[in-house]
Amino acid sequence: MCGRPVFSNKSPYCLRCSHFNRRMKDSGIHGKAAKRIRAYVRRYGFICFYTKMPLNLTDPRSRWYCVFDHWKPGDGRKVVITSSLFNEMKSDLSENELWYYVLQLYNYKKNHIKIKQKKHFIYWDRIVPPSLPKTSKKIFRKCCICSQAVYRPNARYCLRCSEFGFRMKNKLLPRQTVQAIWDYIRKYGYVCYYTKVPLDLENHQSPWYCVFNHRVPRDKSTVVITCYLFNEMKSDLTDREFWYYIGQLARYRLTGTKIRKRM
Repeated sequence: MCGRPVFSNKSPYCLRCSHFNRRMKDSGIHGKAAKRIRAYVRRYGFICFYTKMPLNLTDPRSRWYCVFDHWKPGDGRKVVITSSLFNEMKSDLSENELWYYVLQLYNYKKNHIKIKQKKHFIYWDRIVPPSLPKTSKKIFRKCCICSQAVYRPNARYCLRCSEFGFRMKNKLLPRQTVQAIWDYIRKYGYVCYYTKVPLDLENHQSPWYCVFNHRVPRDKSTVVITCYLFNEMKSDLTDREFWYYIGQLARYRLTGTKIRKRM
């Protein structure tokens, strides 16, 4: 595959490529898909299929660690190699959908151009969690968050805000964080913290469904609301890291400028 000396007289591979082939086998990649990956590595080396960045094959904790990505989500016929970071950002998007939203985010951050949402996603699919029962009663007392009618006489919230508060309770968010989120919603409504895109609170399968995101990964005091799509793209990056790589990816897509890694 790479032209290095084999690690055993009986092996066709060097030690690095031997480990790589074992990973393909363990990941369930066989037949033509594995053959195409080997041909790609022979021609280009261990570099990302999407961004042509050199990949790390030794440190699984690295953002640049070489992983396998289904070019069409869920379709094992075409599997490519990419970095762990890019694989997380791509999620269940097609390649065209990913580049579309990278450029949309770049234009929003740089030029404050409103993000245009695509109505249809080819492969996006999410499990629908249970929700609170709906009521048909007409009640005129207002919700303390959004001023809509509360869903029962003694309630503080409308049905939408009640469900949202129930979700925050299940996430075990600190009281101060919950209060900060409510304050944000009172001021701006249910819009994404990062992009100001309106959020969906009904369709759990929508890419625009309202979810919680840690601005600083794993720090519950920094939780904000965003859409499912951008939450997946942000992955375990901080705010600055996320926007940095959006800019780098957009420049690569537009001008072919080599992506600079941020340590």
